[in-house]
Amino acid sequence: MSSRVKVQPVKATKAEKTEEAEVIDKAPKASKAEKAPKAEAAKVEAKAEPVEKTDKKKSSSKKEEEPKEVPVVTEAVSEEAAEENVEEESIDKKLLRIMAQQLNIKKAIDDLMQDSKKLYKQYQAEQKKVQKQLQKSTATKKQRTGPNGLDKLVPIKTAEFKNFIEKNYQQLNDKDGNPILSTLSYDDNHNLLLSRKSALQIVTAYVKHHDLQKYEDRKRIKMDKVLQKLFPDCAERKDENGNPVEENFYFYSIMGALSPHFSKDE
Repeated sequence: MSSRVKVQPVKATKAEKTEEAEVIDKAPKASKAEKAPKAEAAKVEAKAEPVEKTDKKKSSSKKEEEPKEVPVVTEAVSEEAAEENVEEESIDKKLLRIMAQQLNIKKAIDDLMQDSKKLYKQYQAEQKKVQKQLQKSTATKKQRTGPNGLDKLVPIKTAEFKNFIEKNYQQLNDKDGNPILSTLSYDDNHNLLLSRKSALQIVTAYVKHHDLQKYEDRKRIKMDKVLQKLFPDCAERKDENGNPVEENFYFYSIMGALSPHFSKDE
């Protein structure tokens, strides 16, 4: 084990203390002339110290105030910048929305233009079809009025129909109450001349004048003996002598039934 030696401090004796005091007393003291400059310098330093302290206080107060003001300014600037950013973002969104609407409107207009073009083409095609049909109908349709149509005077071939016209034409009128024929026309061979239109009107007026619409179907005609002789083929059933028993005679079948009474060389 190591042994440690404690060193105790040596106390100075009384004789040594008296010698140190004598040396201090014997040291040369500063004169008044030497002390004066030092005193003045001390006064100047004392006056200068409050100024420095006040400057230090001012600088410290400024330093304390500046940190308080700087954050406020920076916060205001940051808030303004944020508001500007928000406004810029909102304006950008508005612009994008407006541009999208413009694109949609343009697309809708393009679609409408295409649809209108298609419809116009269809319209032109239909017009062409109608014109072709009109041209065909006018080219192939026979003239049914005038001298070559239903108004053309044609000689009556059968004596039965000639007698029927001569006997009934004066008492038969059209639907307006006017006479169908005021006079009769004949050719050089004394053949009665009559148009198909006038013949149809006379037979129709005869049916209404003698009240021959006796069926529930008002278009069907109840044939009397005169009509049975004129149109013997317009019967569904005939007896042993060939007389019609059940009629099949209608207003729309009169024109066809008149054909045998007109000359084929008309």
